[in-house]
Amino acid sequence: MRPPPLLRLLESRGIESFTTAEAEGWFEAHGRARVGAELRRLKAQGLLATPVRGFHVMIHGHRVRVLRVLDAMLAHLGLRYSVGGRTAARLHGVAVEEDGVVRVRLEEARRSIDLGDERVEFFQLGALREEDRERRDGRWVSSPHAVLWELVVQGSLRGGLELVVPLIRELAPRADVMELTLSAAAVPLTCVARLGFILERLGYRSEGAMLRPLVKEFFNTRVPLDPHRDVQGARVDDRWRLMVNLDW
Repeated sequence: MRPPPLLRLLESRGIESFTTAEAEGWFEAHGRARVGAELRRLKAQGLLATPVRGFHVMIHGHRVRVLRVLDAMLAHLGLRYSVGGRTAARLHGVAVEEDGVVRVRLEEARRSIDLGDERVEFFQLGALREEDRERRDGRWVSSPHAVLWELVVQGSLRGGLELVVPLIRELAPRADVMELTLSAAAVPLTCVARLGFILERLGYRSEGAMLRPLVKEFFNTRVPLDPHRDVQGARVDDRWRLMVNLDW
C-alpha cells in the first residue's frame, strides 16, 4: 500500500517541518478539507506532531529532531530566541550529558512543549541582545558569555550549582569578557556574585574582576553560594557577599 501523498512528498524532499498553509499550497487542487483530513490521519498514525497551531513536524520512531525544526517553529510564532543553558553548552562543544530537554531562551513566558521523546523548555532572562546569541547550523544559539549567565541562573533556581561548575570551567575561556560584563544588567545580583566567585575560584581572575564592582556597589546582602544547600558551617566571603557552602 502506497503512503499518503503528503507523506510521500515530505519523505522525498526530506522535509522535517511545515505549516498548514504550505501543505495546502502543495496540494491546492485537493482542497483544504482533504489536506486537513490527511494531516489528522498522519497524526493519528503517530507520524506527525503539531506542537503549535498551524505548524507540524515529522516524527521518526517516536523521536522529533527538535534542533532541526526549532528555528522554523519559532519563526512561525514570530519569536526571537536562542538555544540556551545546558543545551547551548553542548552545542559549543562542552561535554554535557543529554537529558531529553532542549532549553530555549525567549523574551516572553511560554509553556514547555513535548515533542516525541524530548521536551522543549522555555525560559526568560531579560532582553535578548543580538550580542547574546550567534547563528550556528541553522539556529540561534546563546553566545558563550550568555550561556555562563544562563547556567548560573538556572542552577540557582533549581538543581543547584554543583553540576554547573564543570560546565563553567570548560566554557569560560570562550566567553567575551566585555560582553559578559555588559550582559550582567539582565541578571539578578545574587547570580552576578555567584558567577564572579566561581570564575575567580576557577582561575579566571580577569573575568571575575570585571564583575566585582557590580557586587561591591549594589549588593549588600549575604546569600548562599548554592541556594539548594545548607549554610550551616559555611564560611563567609565578604568580597562577594556569599556564604560559601559549595566546594570543588
